[in-house]
Amino acid sequence: MKIFFTITIFLSSFLLFQIQPLSSKLFLPLFGGSAYVWTSAMMVFQVLLLAGYYLAHILVKQSAKRQLMIYVSGSIIVLIYMVAQVSLWGSPLLMDFSLVDGIENVNLKIVSSFLISVGLPFLLLSMTSSIAQTWYRYHAPKESPYFLYGYSNMGSLLGLFTYPFISEYFWGLKVQALVFGVIFILFLIHMIGLAFSVLRNPLKPEILSQTFEKTKPLIVSKSQIWKWLLLSFATGSILLATTNKLTMEV
Repeated sequence: MKIFFTITIFLSSFLLFQIQPLSSKLFLPLFGGSAYVWTSAMMVFQVLLLAGYYLAHILVKQSAKRQLMIYVSGSIIVLIYMVAQVSLWGSPLLMDFSLVDGIENVNLKIVSSFLISVGLPFLLLSMTSSIAQTWYRYHAPKESPYFLYGYSNMGSLLGLFTYPFISEYFWGLKVQALVFGVIFILFLIHMIGLAFSVLRNPLKPEILSQTFEKTKPLIVSKSQIWKWLLLSFATGSILLATTNKLTMEV
């Protein structure tokens, strides 16, 4: 069973770091290829990632039956939406840009385009890491789920490296989007099957609490929280400033 959790979290991270450069490259020519396109894209991705973490935090606090119902329903909605995109616009990651013609602000138009075209699949993928670790706790309460972080990072790095050297090099944008769509659908089917297998007969809450009762609670001070926030702000600012400089100069 551990291998299925590993595949799940690896694939979610791989797809998450494929959809970002792919969707950005789809939109760059349409909006002039300026630096603010990438900055707006980064903002959308960061906000959606944070929203995904928050939704996963809310979801895993529900009962197992409700988690199963909500996650499967959400996955089906995303699947239907992507199939509709293929039917209407010929790609699972594209949209009819006439939908945003009435928006005068360019940045708002870019943000709206990203949200409409890739918002739902990106949001679902960003929820997977936290959800998979919680479900692994249901499956194997005596084992730590944090080894999955390593496979998540492996998937992220592989997604980043394979895009410029394989996906972008060998395939056009339409083929890249279709390949992504096929892998994403397979991922959804796998994740729904995992949800049914884990949440169908979950451990009782008292068993989980007994298993982790010896774990000491982590006490975090306010100063430590502010330190984490400032470090995140610094790294995010450096990333945006560097990519903005490279975009304008290169």
